[in-house]
Amino acid sequence: MIFFGKINNKSCVFVPTLDSAKEYIKDFTKSTIAEVPIAMVNEYNRYFITSSCRLFFTRHVSKRFSINEKKIEQSKNGKYPIVRLSIGHKKEISRKLSLVMYNAFVRKKWSEVEPKHIDRNPFNCSISNLIDERVLENHEIKDMELQSFPERFTKVSDILLYLYGYKISREDAEDIAANAYIETYCNNSLQAKHANNKWLKTAKHRALDFIEHNKHVRYIEPVDSCKWRCECHQYYGEKIDIISLVEGNRAKTYLRYYLQGYTPTEIAHEFNTTRSNVASIITKQIKRIKIKLQI
Repeated sequence: MIFFGKINNKSCVFVPTLDSAKEYIKDFTKSTIAEVPIAMVNEYNRYFITSSCRLFFTRHVSKRFSINEKKIEQSKNGKYPIVRLSIGHKKEISRKLSLVMYNAFVRKKWSEVEPKHIDRNPFNCSISNLIDERVLENHEIKDMELQSFPERFTKVSDILLYLYGYKISREDAEDIAANAYIETYCNNSLQAKHANNKWLKTAKHRALDFIEHNKHVRYIEPVDSCKWRCECHQYYGEKIDIISLVEGNRAKTYLRYYLQGYTPTEIAHEFNTTRSNVASIITKQIKRIKIKLQI
């Protein structure tokens, strides 16, 4: 039987068994459901997510199971939807909706390797729109076996653009693919059946190196005329390399990305650190630059 009640002044549904909870969610949403494969402190507590991207939490209360729907939120920068999962002992984690969907319906186990959006729309978290980068590589490599060199070259360039298109241009992708081809096929000991796989992996590493060591730097243009009087100092009338005024390789890297238009959140995600750490370093370095330039 199904009962309706409240827990902590929030309306919820009570059912006798876990299986009946799954059936209720399935009938209520008219969608297929899957259990979120995340470890919980209480073995009776479960998270279920539907193919329509609705999240439900079931827990054991007084020999019954309560069902509550959880709200899908947006990240702080509003660029993608997230879900908050309480795993017990007052611990809560926030993960992208796409990651939860893919782990639940495809992997059937928890992994932090995020899937790619085929249409590059982070709000489209349907299963058909999500694909693991490793699955994409294997599929593309298999298709490359019987293709001519121009077709394979275009395929490798397209894969680089698909994975890193927000950081490199098509011209850069083609240059990287060409350099990786030369490095791969000049190895005479490499068997032909492994060549495409090696080519793609080399191109990926080259692309990551290109992104990390890209030396595009913004300069401060000289002031040709101004309406106020100012004192001359050593930097007046010169183009200043801002990065050269920064101490420390990590601070230089963060500031270089920031000057290229990346937000602290994006930089933190790229280097697997926290947003507050990145923002603090960037703020301190900007203050030091202003002091050195007497701004």
